[in-house]
Amino acid sequence: MNLSYFSLSPYYQTDFRGKANAFGVNAIWSPYWLEGRLGGNYVSDRDPLDWYWQFSAEADYLNVQDTGRTELGDDDYAWLGFTAKINLFPFSESSNEVLADRVVITGTMKHYWDALSGDHISDYLAEIAYNLDPTGSTSISIGYENGTRKETLDYVDQVELKLNYKY
Repeated sequence: MNLSYFSLSPYYQTDFRGKANAFGVNAIWSPYWLEGRLGGNYVSDRDPLDWYWQFSAEADYLNVQDTGRTELGDDDYAWLGFTAKINLFPFSESSNEVLADRVVITGTMKHYWDALSGDHISDYLAEIAYNLDPTGSTSISIGYENGTRKETLDYVDQVELKLNYKY
């Protein structure tokens, strides 16, 4: 099964204090090839380590009118880049109820090039989560991020401990 998902999204962006003023449009292409575990996994015979990976190519135009508390300048940005992510599910065949289908490990790499300035930025994220209930709606996770966020140009080198709820 070979599919593609395209999205085109206009947006408005501000900082956490509501002082920044920026707008843009984002275009994303995400391919799916389930036989190659790209975008998902439909295999019914699960291995002790289940996994799939994701890839998306992105074009993002951003016009900043007021930087607020971001590292952005009052300028235009034309980011071209990609996100690659791997999702690992160890213990997917475990008979142990404490581990079976409860641990999720993800690794993400983002890389962008600004076609207007020639700047390159990258952001790397790694996270391990444990589902607190069998449905996976509540989890606790620890993650590490190192790199520059495209949305704010802030450099991040941090560890986060999170309690997550999905609805």
